[in-house]
Amino acid sequence: MKIPLPGAKLVKVWDADVQKAREFAATYQVPEVARNPAEMAAGIDGVLLADGRPLFVWAHCDSANWSRARWSVDSRCRSKEAYVNVLRNSVGLRLSLFAMVIAFLTTPFLAKAADLGTVPVGFGRNTTGGKTPCVVTTLEDNSGPGSLRTCAEKGGNWVTFRARGTIDVTQTVMIGSNTTIDGRGKAPVILRGSEQNPVIFRISSASNIIISDLFLTSRHDTPRCVQPKLGKETLGCGVPIVITGKTRNVWIHQSDFNDCGEKCIAIGNQDENGPDGITVSNCLFRNSFYAFLLTASPFRKDVPEMRVTMYGNMFYNNFRRTPRACQMTKLHAFNNLMKYWGPPNAKCAGADRGFAAASAGEAQLVLENNIFEARPGELSCKTGVEIDVFKPQEGFSRGMGKVRHFGNLLLNAAELRESEPEQVFNPGEFYSYTARTADAKLKAHIEKSAGVRGFGGRVF
Repeated sequence: MKIPLPGAKLVKVWDADVQKAREFAATYQVPEVARNPAEMAAGIDGVLLADGRPLFVWAHCDSANWSRARWSVDSRCRSKEAYVNVLRNSVGLRLSLFAMVIAFLTTPFLAKAADLGTVPVGFGRNTTGGKTPCVVTTLEDNSGPGSLRTCAEKGGNWVTFRARGTIDVTQTVMIGSNTTIDGRGKAPVILRGSEQNPVIFRISSASNIIISDLFLTSRHDTPRCVQPKLGKETLGCGVPIVITGKTRNVWIHQSDFNDCGEKCIAIGNQDENGPDGITVSNCLFRNSFYAFLLTASPFRKDVPEMRVTMYGNMFYNNFRRTPRACQMTKLHAFNNLMKYWGPPNAKCAGADRGFAAASAGEAQLVLENNIFEARPGELSCKTGVEIDVFKPQEGFSRGMGKVRHFGNLLLNAAELRESEPEQVFNPGEFYSYTARTADAKLKAHIEKSAGVRGFGGRVF
């Protein structure tokens, strides 16, 4: 079939008549048959409407606008070059009788971060992700066609999933630059690491990467990983995402980290280079010993610029580090919900002393308009932010962590304190953002929206 758009490539087809769509895909070698309009619109630049008359009428538009238009195309749908023809006929019934809705990709109008429904704010604001469609068609962890590994490691791809379910990751996936991994769909995509392979994704000296709408967890076989009592007992138990090296521009969005093992996300450096320009938004971190760590190597006297923004995230039932900034790094956390840290049903003392956020080793931590909800009860842990020095057994020691906090809501006697707030950076000098008031409405919103869209973070 000749497409009346230079450089266009058919990548999906959808029709209410599934058999008709399959026949069309087989005839014209379209790689994917979408199961519904929402799946058809995910990760593409636009659509083509086959009108059903002898002379086809074609239209194309940005997929986000297409979705908002509720399948009635008008002049709001436009490309970067020109407005499309106005087609005001409802296509709902006619699609099932005469027409096909065909997703397409073109060189000038490639997929972009906005197709995920929003764009990142903060230090990772320049992240745009991949463009070329790559569809995961198998749950096997291998390097063959249609595997997650093949799609993610190549670089340049917008990865979506036709195969949905659990992928047991037997060897770390090294994500290539300019990649989007988009797990949206009617059924969940669950990536599971193990004690034999604790790291699911590693981003090392790569750039421009988006991870969205994935469930990430670890399978535990030994008692120390199942119910760790001390931080050292979690070593090797699982870290779903590790970011190192000279990595730039990463956005982790709308994902669910559950029972991670050691920690859920670890960001750090081994040499003079360090990851920078990272945003983590609307994710759910739960049921883990450590949640999030941003740190620099203790063996480097000079620390590279390492900056992270976090917003819209929910931390639930994690023992510590929700999040932790360490060793002269910069972290801005706003409009997050930190709920229930430390041990349940135990006195907050000794090895059972947990806390929510933390700053150590001269790191700069900004806590703005967050909600800190401690566990109820007088004996439960109330420390909303831990502030400490950094004294490793080997390497360079650092002074006290630095914290500035304002506009936060403290529940169940949660406590916050500051440390050298005048030496903490001002996020507004780096980027524009809007922080909502920390109140009951924000709390309800985060509890409802954090995690993988469509599942409420409750599929395990």
